[in-house]
Amino acid sequence: MRAFGYRQSNSDHTLFLKKQHGKITTLIVYVDDMVVTRNDPEERKALQNYLFREFEMKDLGPLKYFLGIEVSRSSEGIFLSQRKYALDLLQEIGMSGCQLVNTPIEEAACDIAHNPVQHDRTKHVEVDRFFIKEKLDDKIVELPKIRSEDQLADILTKAVSSQVFSKFLDKLGMCDIYAPT
Repeated sequence: MRAFGYRQSNSDHTLFLKKQHGKITTLIVYVDDMVVTRNDPEERKALQNYLFREFEMKDLGPLKYFLGIEVSRSSEGIFLSQRKYALDLLQEIGMSGCQLVNTPIEEAACDIAHNPVQHDRTKHVEVDRFFIKEKLDDKIVELPKIRSEDQLADILTKAVSSQVFSKFLDKLGMCDIYAPT
């Protein structure tokens, strides 16, 4: 990919980027799957032609599912969801009929913290932590203090009340595309 003008990401070696003339194209590879995103249709076509010459592959069209993440598009934007992944996982462990819980993150966090087998699934956090620390030390990145009541990431990492959860979802511009209308 470097020979074709792409730069390999330092933080994720399966991610390749090409920036030119204010446009960007990204390629991420996972085993035998890849996703290309771009704001330059000509570069996408050139990349596709290059890859077809180098590898036996086929274009599956617009992204619908990748690594457990569903991708949906509407006039309002692109939506990412792990609904199918979660439903498949519940089916696999025989819990497809279980009752909903407002704050499943708390259970998952406790499970990871108390189960050493889970730690292999979270080892990327260590790599990311060292990458960020390096950028902080080099003064490339700053981490300003954010008040708890303004910390939007809490809905992704902590058990919060349904009221706080809804408020933060709204602030992030997120919505439940599966909610009844």
